[in-house]
Amino acid sequence: MSLIFMLLEAYSLIVIVSAILSWFPVPRNHPMVLFLYNVTEPVYEPIRKVLNPAQTGGLDLSPLVVLFAIQLLKQLLIRLL
Repeated sequence: MSLIFMLLEAYSLIVIVSAILSWFPVPRNHPMVLFLYNVTEPVYEPIRKVLNPAQTGGLDLSPLVVLFAIQLLKQLLIRLL
């Protein structure tokens, strides 16, 4: 059980770091940027199809949705176990 929570916390941290790095001009071929992109984009892409940044004033809300979903999942797991 604690392994699941650690993985969720680690992914939350990855999402936060990728969101913060998106504010800065970082080379796209940097290994850390490539790792973050490869880990987060498969999750962000379906959310972006629903919440298109062009329709939300240019803001990409997918990291926020992912963090919210992780918190909900953690609360659900706490209640179930």
